[in-house]
Amino acid sequence: MSSQALKEWASICGFLTEGKLIALLRKGGLADQPGFFASADGGFWLHPTHFHEQRASLREGWPMPAQPFESEALKRSGEVPIPAFCRVTGSYQIQRLDTALRYAAISPYSDEVVTTRFNYRQPGIFLHTVRVYRASPILWVQDLPQWAGCKSFHEIDIDPREIPHQAVLDDPAYRREVLRIEEILQPTALV
Repeated sequence: MSSQALKEWASICGFLTEGKLIALLRKGGLADQPGFFASADGGFWLHPTHFHEQRASLREGWPMPAQPFESEALKRSGEVPIPAFCRVTGSYQIQRLDTALRYAAISPYSDEVVTTRFNYRQPGIFLHTVRVYRASPILWVQDLPQWAGCKSFHEIDIDPREIPHQAVLDDPAYRREVLRIEEILQPTALV
């Protein structure tokens, strides 16, 4: 059974797998169709990448994750790490930049990155809360040429039902984080 993998900045993958982050701010890659996140209804694997990532893209003062999937360790013999499986628990369309920047203040995303993403193509951005399940051990898969480029999702031949994984945050801790985000986003439309 194949599933989806989300190409995401390696540092963001590190924050997610350490429980320091439970939400993704997304607009989509150049090759993505509108509504691309809807294709991940059953969940998705994290595929850390350094595509478009720069340290300046992260909020100053946020410590780098303990396992940032550094570029020299990101690939080994043509393989890439797949550290965790995620399930989308909520999707919010943010239509005001000030709301997006209020969320950015509690996240590792810099104001500049949030503003750029918000204004890309047309104003607005999506925030997706995700429940993260760390794979044990981290999986390594062959990096395929069709995964290259500016696209968010790709097919991957890993069945999450067959891979041991554990929730990064327990239920109460996860719910507290979701409520903190929802308080910031009010009034924002749930998608």
